Amino acid sequence: MRVLILHIVYTGLLFCLSCNNKVTEISSSIAQVEHKYIPPIGIPAPEFGINETVESVYGAASFYTHYVDNTHAKATDANNPLGSAERPRLTIPLELNAGSVVEIRGGPYTAISGTYTMNGTVEKPVFIRGVSNVNRPVVANSTFKLVGQYFIVENLDFYNKSLIRFAESSKYGAFRHCEVHNPVGVGGAKNPTVSATGEHIVIYHNEIHDNVMSDDKDVHGVQASAGGKRIWVLDNHIYNNGGDGIQACHQCKPGPDHLYIGRNDFHGDKENGIDLKYASDVIISQNKLHGYLIPVETGDVSPIVVGSDGAPSRVWIIFNRIYDCRKGIRIEETDSIWIIGNLIYNIEGAGIIPEKEGTKTYIINNTLHNMKTGISEPWRDQFNFSVYNNIFSKISTASLMLANTPAENIEVSHNLFWETGSYGTNPVEKDPKFTNVDINDFSLQPLSAAIGSGLGVENIFQSFYTLYGIDISKEANSKDSTKSNIGAYEFETDSFKIPSVFNNSFDNDK
Repeated sequence: MRVLILHIVYTGLLFCLSCNNKVTEISSSIAQVEHKYIPPIGIPAPEFGINETVESVYGAASFYTHYVDNTHAKATDANNPLGSAERPRLTIPLELNAGSVVEIRGGPYTAISGTYTMNGTVEKPVFIRGVSNVNRPVVANSTFKLVGQYFIVENLDFYNKSLIRFAESSKYGAFRHCEVHNPVGVGGAKNPTVSATGEHIVIYHNEIHDNVMSDDKDVHGVQASAGGKRIWVLDNHIYNNGGDGIQACHQCKPGPDHLYIGRNDFHGDKENGIDLKYASDVIISQNKLHGYLIPVETGDVSPIVVGSDGAPSRVWIIFNRIYDCRKGIRIEETDSIWIIGNLIYNIEGAGIIPEKEGTKTYIINNTLHNMKTGISEPWRDQFNFSVYNNIFSKISTASLMLANTPAENIEVSHNLFWETGSYGTNPVEKDPKFTNVDINDFSLQPLSAAIGSGLGVENIFQSFYTLYGIDISKEANSKDSTKSNIGAYEFETDSFKIPSVFNNSFDNDK
């Protein structure tokens, strides 16, 4: 066994990737390396849906029980329940038992809407799949309703008014390595594109884009729907959809519970990147959100909106990169929210906007750079603010505008202000000495005044650990637990690069 330890600093956290690479000898003397999935910071790894492959479960990547190819001259469903390479089926069976692996070739498959019931087990999951995620068979103008347990749908191209619907009764299902899209510039899509409910559902490493209606109504890329429990939306590229990139969900009760949105690339959707309406225990971690610039008739676009209809509870927005947007993080209603370790830069208006009401609002260890206002509370009801260890730099008007909330409900301490006015207690008014702002590298140089000048906030990280059993503390490398660095990056003397751990079709770095 070889153990590779990578020490990485990323948006406020020192952490370690331990790749216990199991190298085994096979007949052709070729070494095969198994990589364990590493989830985004603060998000638990799904119990099912990412690591399982046909090869790992059934022994060979070429294994199948059902063979479908509608382009084969001998393809037929008549007296042919399974199909083979020599005599394939024309269509995908609607009911599949444990151990079934449906291999799909050929295409396109048009108007094959149906309820696909997959009764897998943890030992024998069901797969419906194209052979690879490079040449995906096309499924057009079709709605797939996914029912059952322990199933995976992968490597398919859902095109032109195609939809994915997880049933509320589904458990341990995954939709991964697929593309879901309309023709670019063509309307007619339906809303939402991918609807996720059920329990332990994984939406992983898909490209979901350009799903719009011709009449400019909402078409969301993903909707976390009513009654969902433990839904993961991970490592996807979601862009140019007619509504939100992901929404949780409009006027639905109960809203999704334990929703994990991590390491996705959101950009260019007509409304918001992430829009939380009804939801509880939401962790939004290590996403990249950019290009939300043009306001629409239905509202002002933002990369993240919390509580635009309803009041989500226990929302954690941690270690995200938000840039080149009209606004930053918009909070309309919530009863508890933590905004920690985010990079927010090149914003036309305000970086963080509490608009309506929120009982507990923690804004900690963020870097806000190059915007009109840092934190702006423009109107309506009151919040309860704790603002610690943030960097405010190149702010053209004011770093903080908290006019509506009484002073006794505001704690502002140990923040760094550069080229802007200072606020609160124990401010640091010095150059943060970012490594290279020109390439958006906001890590700290060795002599930065932000190093060791912050307030210890171990109680915040303990709250996260108590709720979710995961340690997100960025003070793991600090000998003095009463001190913290200021801003979104933790200081580390060793040079490093953030590696491309996963072979995504998009860049999650910058």
